[in-house]
Amino acid sequence: MGEYQRDAFTQAFNLDEPAETACIRRLITSDAEYLHSPLEADSDPTGPPHSPPADDHSTIWLDDESGEPAVYSMHLYPGNVERLDSQEPPHNLWFGIFEFAAEWRLEVSILPKSWHNLGSTVQVVFYLPERYR
Repeated sequence: MGEYQRDAFTQAFNLDEPAETACIRRLITSDAEYLHSPLEADSDPTGPPHSPPADDHSTIWLDDESGEPAVYSMHLYPGNVERLDSQEPPHNLWFGIFEFAAEWRLEVSILPKSWHNLGSTVQVVFYLPERYR
């Protein structure tokens, strides 16, 4: 079932394959390659971050035709995002996800079906606005 959902997702979004390393900065800046080493200090700490809020089980997917970064996908457990029992903010990271998207001029889609841990996660997809217009 999970494989079917993954295939349906890649077909619906015209995707080829996942990149080796998930980094949302590649999508925001349209960088063809991942240049940042996780072992080294960030060369541009004022630039876009490497991951969005609540990031979990993430992948950057490449375009079916150009091979360039097309969408950034993450599979989230709603209980980890909606921290209603938390004593300290943020209590609900959904706001942070949408604020992040607005700040970096990305569209965001929430897909209720996720192939990661079927039935327990939702899929969040970030993409550039011009991609699907």
